[in-house]
Amino acid sequence: MSVSVAGQLVTVFALVYALGGPPLIGAFRRVPPKSLLIGAMLVFAFSNALAACAFDYAVLAAARVLAAVSAALLAGPAAAAAAALCRPEDMPNAIAVTASGNALALTLGAPIGTLIGGLLGRRGTFLFVTILALTTALMLAVLLPTVPAALPPAPSGPNCCAARPSGGVC
Repeated sequence: MSVSVAGQLVTVFALVYALGGPPLIGAFRRVPPKSLLIGAMLVFAFSNALAACAFDYAVLAAARVLAAVSAALLAGPAAAAAAALCRPEDMPNAIAVTASGNALALTLGAPIGTLIGGLLGRRGTFLFVTILALTTALMLAVLLPTVPAALPPAPSGPNCCAARPSGGVC
């Protein structure tokens, strides 16, 4: 694989992650964070296994798109779960820890992936990430308490009282 092809795959991942994340998180906001995190991590594992087995550019690019979509679904639910599991005064720290975990994964992931790729090739790197993702999904299933999904937003505006089920005071 040439450097330019590898660069294209990095760009595809980054664009899908950045542009797809907000609408995807919105679309899945009613799914309990634990279920969403486990599901996204399993899809991430599958996409990296697919990338490891890919024998042409189209399959590899599709695997990277799927990996980006699943990765984009991780940050929001992780922050929501962290916020729901802590005391209100600890919420900024809990969210900072989840954001730091993402930054740390990106910062350490590139050099570790480069090292593994140098030793085992790109397929070895993708298999390593697959194993990490499966391990993470298992740990989430076992260790993360259940957190309720986000509640729908409260009605607002001039007709908010009529929209409330109880007809309550605005």
